[in-house]
Amino acid sequence: MTPETFGRTIQLFLVDGTPTGLRKATIHGWTGLTFVATGSTFAALTARPELDRTGIYILSGPDAEAVGGTRAYIGSANSVLERIKQSADQREFWETAIAVTTSDDDLPKGHVEYLEARQQARAMTEGPSA
Repeated sequence: MTPETFGRTIQLFLVDGTPTGLRKATIHGWTGLTFVATGSTFAALTARPELDRTGIYILSGPDAEAVGGTRAYIGSANSVLERIKQSADQREFWETAIAVTTSDDDLPKGHVEYLEARQQARAMTEGPSA
């Protein structure tokens, strides 16, 4: 049996008006918020009050041990804001930071831990294209 597929509307907000700046993505009908930052826009990311909520985050960058490879750290937290700052300070490889939380702060820790484990499993089995 094939799962039913349907379209979605994704809204991409360029926080500073440029495509290389901090980006915020939302999907119509979903309370999730996704932010994407680089090293130069990380301060703008950590200034967002939405990050002081439960969620997951990913730090990614080139893998020095694999030519053309990508290295990633995937974590979860009750406050993405605090943990992403700590993790970024502890890891020098990253170039991109992704944070996922909700607009209504209604994401239970158990769900976040599941999402973290699922993303870690996908990263291990499917690689950077996942």
